[in-house]
Amino acid sequence: MPLFHEIYGQYFAIAEKVLQQLPMNKNEIQQVIEENGYGETLFHFADAFFNEEDAWHLVKQDKECYHSILHQLPQRPVTLLEKQWLKTMLQDDKISLFLTEAEQLHLLNQLQEVSVLFGPEDIDYYDQFQTDDRFHNTEYQRNIHLLVAGIQKQLYLEIEYQGLDNQVNVTHRIKPDKIEYSHKNNKFRLKGKRQTKKGKWENCLLNVSEIQTVRLLKQHFENNSVQRITEKSITCLLKDQRDTLERATFHFSNYRKVTQKLEDEAMYQLTIFYLAQDETELLIQVLSFGPFLKVTAPNRFIQQIQYRLRKQREMFYPKYLDQ
Repeated sequence: MPLFHEIYGQYFAIAEKVLQQLPMNKNEIQQVIEENGYGETLFHFADAFFNEEDAWHLVKQDKECYHSILHQLPQRPVTLLEKQWLKTMLQDDKISLFLTEAEQLHLLNQLQEVSVLFGPEDIDYYDQFQTDDRFHNTEYQRNIHLLVAGIQKQLYLEIEYQGLDNQVNVTHRIKPDKIEYSHKNNKFRLKGKRQTKKGKWENCLLNVSEIQTVRLLKQHFENNSVQRITEKSITCLLKDQRDTLERATFHFSNYRKVTQKLEDEAMYQLTIFYLAQDETELLIQVLSFGPFLKVTAPNRFIQQIQYRLRKQREMFYPKYLDQ
């Protein structure tokens, strides 16, 4: 069985969820797919329910509603490969940030007879900064646990944060939004809003490694009170050669994106949404695709690509500058 099999992957899980919630109309089914999939899932997956030629023939339409044709709901056992994957993830030192020691021991005890797929020593990271967060530090782990609790319970946080150049710590009142992981920096960051001295709220992005203490406050905030930080976007033309579409889908998996197939069979339009602080990292990732990914908008991002290419040419091929 291949490592990523459609029957045991996300598509099967989404199909299972749809079948469990039927009857639904087309818009409701699409909403379930969007909520449980990725940016491009609906693009790839809608035909499984609505296209007569490519359908999986799991549903039948009655007026505006779709009903399951199955007599029993689908049940999916945990496969050996999934058990191996889980035990492999338990080898990652970052797992202790999200599972307690008791939970880890319980899972490892259940997986005693299962071998891992690979170990940390088998992975060689490239294009990643050498400095990283202190994942094994108990205070760091405690802070992460409190941040997660604040996000899930929508509680205000009081955070003592290390100032610039290791100066005096600053205390912030925070509405936490989410925790993100930067693969390039091997660091976790907290996104949310902090209260200014004038009582207003402003967007903030805090490195978890520089958080000294976290205190959960008893006050709750409304879910809509934490507004999403304004996103930027780029539009690209992607030429699907050498599995470029599959590689791009994986490479940009941490960004919200929309994929559209163009008339040319091998061409796709890819719109990637990102935050301002991630722009340099995204720029480097786009350049790594070479001629198979062309940015068409906005002009500001295109100019940054051109500038970087000129600097590389000056550095490595100075004798060709005047040609």
